[in-house]
Amino acid sequence: MLLPGAGIASADRLSVLNGANVAALERPDGEWEVVQFQQAALVDQGRYRLGMLLRGQRGTGGLTREPLASGTRFVILNDTLATLDLAQAERGLQRFYRVGPAQFGVSHPSYVDVSATFRGTALRPFAPARISLSGQLGADIMIGWIRQTRIGGDNWEQVEVPLGEAQEAYRLRILSGGAVLRETTQSGPSFTYTAAMQVADGVSAGDEITVAQLSNAYGYGPEKRITIDG
Repeated sequence: MLLPGAGIASADRLSVLNGANVAALERPDGEWEVVQFQQAALVDQGRYRLGMLLRGQRGTGGLTREPLASGTRFVILNDTLATLDLAQAERGLQRFYRVGPAQFGVSHPSYVDVSATFRGTALRPFAPARISLSGQLGADIMIGWIRQTRIGGDNWEQVEVPLGEAQEAYRLRILSGGAVLRETTQSGPSFTYTAAMQVADGVSAGDEITVAQLSNAYGYGPEKRITIDG
């Protein structure tokens, strides 16, 4: 990993679990996966070898299916980052910025023009966790999952994490290849896929079930998926 001009260091396990050593990796589709690392070994000028990675952090667990290629952009996430104050109506609109050193005015030649469109990813709901199936094809299949939250979920003493959204809602899809055999909206973390539904859908072993949580402010978050066995 090449990181010119920015030194990083290893951290102990507890520090990482408490939020140390956070970075983001840009995927080919423009999405950013957030990772953490415990080990950082300097192997050359500006080059590090990272170890003990935690992938899919901060709600990006739905972005870890495909491997990332060499040369992927890598950004350290620390206190030097600033948050843009955007209104809800500005989401998805192309904006133009001039970016440069704070000690100079925006007309200084060190400033560059940047065009960007922001989708409000901080509002995106997390993918459900631990999706599971009970039953088999030809009989009712019970599908269950565990809701994750993007707000107030770090307290391990609470019985259930806060919802963090205006309502609890999920989109469940039955997929065969890229074709959608069935789509339904659920208000709780479970669904019964009856034998009659299976016959109507023409579902077969190897087809997939996906579940995504809904945010009224953002839309659907990343999907969690599981394969139907025979």
